[in-house]
Amino acid sequence: MTSWIDDLTHVSWRDNFFLANFPLTQDTVLDYFSGSPFYDASCNNEQVRMQGLDPAVLNNMVGTEYIVTNQQEPSFFVIEKVYRYDKETTETLQVFYILEGTVYQCPSLRSLLLSRLSESFFHLSCSFQSLQQASLFSKIPASRQLEQGEKQGNLESKSLQQETPSIETSIVDRILSFLSNSE
Repeated sequence: MTSWIDDLTHVSWRDNFFLANFPLTQDTVLDYFSGSPFYDASCNNEQVRMQGLDPAVLNNMVGTEYIVTNQQEPSFFVIEKVYRYDKETTETLQVFYILEGTVYQCPSLRSLLLSRLSESFFHLSCSFQSLQQASLFSKIPASRQLEQGEKQGNLESKSLQQETPSIETSIVDRILSFLSNSE
């Protein structure tokens, strides 16, 4: 058994000729799957098939095999690639699914979580950037804003320079500054 497993999550496979001639059932799904690039021809299933043995013999063999673990005929099947150590002990190596005749490899839990976390962090970063942009609001209170047509005078500009930011604005500015520097 190898510890390195091919990542074919970007690949899908479909055999329209097989599907046109044979419906996908519990009995035909592994034959259909054996034509895909996901199938390992050195597995126990292939040895049993080539020798014309009863598939029940697989339970007594040691090595890699494929097992249909879930199904909703004829549109959905789950196939696991397992390593069988003995009659009762198996280890799942990969999981595949067939949806409406197209075969896919399931992503690993690790790659799925990394993808979701990466997407979440991207959106959080965009949110903080938007929040930081929004915090750059005018510090002139609404009561002091100039109406259209009025001119700014020296007196008003001096009073604006003397305003001190509120404690809340200061805290928000520090938090946003910290977050933008930590990226």
